[in-house]
Amino acid sequence: MARKLLASTATAALLLAIAAPAGAQGRELRYELHLDAPITASAIGLVVGSELLKADLVPDHCRWCDRDGDRDALDFLDRGARNAFRWEDRKLAAQTSDVLGFIASPILSFGGLTIAAAEDHAEKRTPVDVLIVVECVAMSAVLNQIVKFVVARERPYAHERSVSGWLEPPKKPDDNLSFWSGHTSLTFTLAAAGGAVAALGGYDHAPLVMGVSGSLALATGYLRIAADKHYFTDVLTGAVMGSAMGILLPIVFHGRTSETSTPQTTAPLTTQAFSFGSSF
Repeated sequence: MARKLLASTATAALLLAIAAPAGAQGRELRYELHLDAPITASAIGLVVGSELLKADLVPDHCRWCDRDGDRDALDFLDRGARNAFRWEDRKLAAQTSDVLGFIASPILSFGGLTIAAAEDHAEKRTPVDVLIVVECVAMSAVLNQIVKFVVARERPYAHERSVSGWLEPPKKPDDNLSFWSGHTSLTFTLAAAGGAVAALGGYDHAPLVMGVSGSLALATGYLRIAADKHYFTDVLTGAVMGSAMGILLPIVFHGRTSETSTPQTTAPLTTQAFSFGSSF
């Protein structure tokens, strides 16, 4: 399943790269700095604020508990994956996933995008490329936070305590924030957005940008299950949603400009959003 997901995501980037016009001209992406910068900053602010207020925003009891009364009602798929992939040293798995998700993945994504631009002698586009990727990550994180707080799924380790009859330690806000995996969503958004921006920009190494980052994203998702922080369905959903946000947002809002080297968009971002919405 994971290999198929990575392959389909990389294929999308490859098709975008093939469709990119030849030559360095006409490949700049649309953006509106006075809109994209505050949108990105606001999204980051919402995510940080929700983390700081997590104890007040998360319900005291899970809404999605995988229990039927006191009986364990966890589905076969999530139970099987948990038993197969969970590490004995869960702390090590969690720490490794943090390193991959918050340090290695951003470095590889932004670094790969920068190198791909430099290889095509398009270094001047790197600040805009990075802004677009950060915007995608921020918007993806906002959506993830909203769903997590609303769904309030009990994490695997907390679920085990609940159905085992053990004396439970005090509840923590994170205990009910399992769906969907934020680490996985983050890393797949970075990989997909970096690849999509590189492909739309016509960079020769666009598939490589997505492929390398995508490998780290897969490893991060696996480690979140190994750490007993998420179920397989949490990770799979995070991968799908992160990839979708990373690919669709650049295509819809930041496609290539017409035969011009100016990086300014031909229509405000809000106008693009209205046009896209009205088509449905």
